[in-house]
Amino acid sequence: MTEHLAQLRTIIADSPLRNRSAELLALVQPAVHLRKRMTEARKEGPRRWFGLRSGESTTVRQAMPVAVGASKLGGLPDVNAGFVWPHLHGKPLGFIGQLRCADLPVAGLGPDWPTDGLLHFFYDLEEQPWGGDDVTAETPFVLYTESTDGLRPAPTPAGAPATGLILPQFGLEPEVVATLPDFQAPETTALGFEDAEADAYLEIRTALGESVHGGGPDHHAGGHANNVQGDVRVEFEVYTSPDSDPRTKEDWIAAAGRAQDWRLLLQVDTDDDLGVMWGDAGMIYFGIRAADLRQRRFQRAQVMLQCS
Repeated sequence: MTEHLAQLRTIIADSPLRNRSAELLALVQPAVHLRKRMTEARKEGPRRWFGLRSGESTTVRQAMPVAVGASKLGGLPDVNAGFVWPHLHGKPLGFIGQLRCADLPVAGLGPDWPTDGLLHFFYDLEEQPWGGDDVTAETPFVLYTESTDGLRPAPTPAGAPATGLILPQFGLEPEVVATLPDFQAPETTALGFEDAEADAYLEIRTALGESVHGGGPDHHAGGHANNVQGDVRVEFEVYTSPDSDPRTKEDWIAAAGRAQDWRLLLQVDTDDDLGVMWGDAGMIYFGIRAADLRQRRFQRAQVMLQCS
C-alpha cells in the first residue's frame, strides 16, 4: 500500500486539490486487491479461434493450479462435511469464489475480519438479480467455514443447469492497496467540493484505480467499493432496514446517514477470463453490517449488482 499512497500523494500534488491533500488522504481506506494467478503458455496450431495453421503458435494466458482450500474465483467451493449448497427461488446459486482468510493481509482489512477459515460467495449467475426486492432475506449469499480440516471440492448440486453454474477457476494473489470513496459517498459529499474540485477528485480517484489494477478487473475485498452507480452501502441499507421504503426519497436520504455502518466484503468485476459480465459491464458487491462482521454472522450479508 505504501507504493500506492506515494503515487496518490504525487497525483494530488499535481491536481487543483493540492491544498486539500490532508482531507483527501484522510478518506483513504486499505483494501486487498485480488489479482488472478495467471501464466503465459505457447499454444500450437491448428486452433480455429486463433486462425492458426499447423506449425504456427501463439502465446495465451492461462490459469495456474489452485490448491484445495486456497483463495480463488470460480471452480467449485472447497467444503467440509455438512455443507449445504445455497438456493434462491428453488435453484442452486452459482459459486463466485472463496477467500481463505489466512491468505488475506490483516493490514488491508482491519481487526474485525476473521483471520482463519473460509468465506464462500454465491450469486445467481443466470438471472443476475440486482439485489433488494429481487432477493430474499433468507438466502445466504456468503457462507463462513471456520474449520479448514477435511476440505474437498463440493459436488455439483442437484438441479444445476448443464452450463453456467461453474466458472473457470483462478487462484488469487492478494495485495494491500489504497482506496478512495466514490464521489457520491457520504464521506466525500461532506467535503463540499465545488464543480472544479469535484472534477479533480474524480480524476484523482480514477488515476488511483489505474495504479492499482492497471485497467484490468477490479476485484477486491474490504476498503471502499468501486461503485458503478451510487454508493452501494446506501442501497444495502435502504433495502434491508425494516423502516425504509425504497420508493421514498426521504428514506434514501436517511439511509445515506447510516450507510457507513456497512462493510464491503468483496466486489467482483466484469471479467472476460471468468466469462462473466454483470449487466452492462457492471460489478457485483457483497456487503455486511459492521456488527455482523465482528460477530461472524455472514449469513446476513447481502449482494447487489450495479451496471452502467
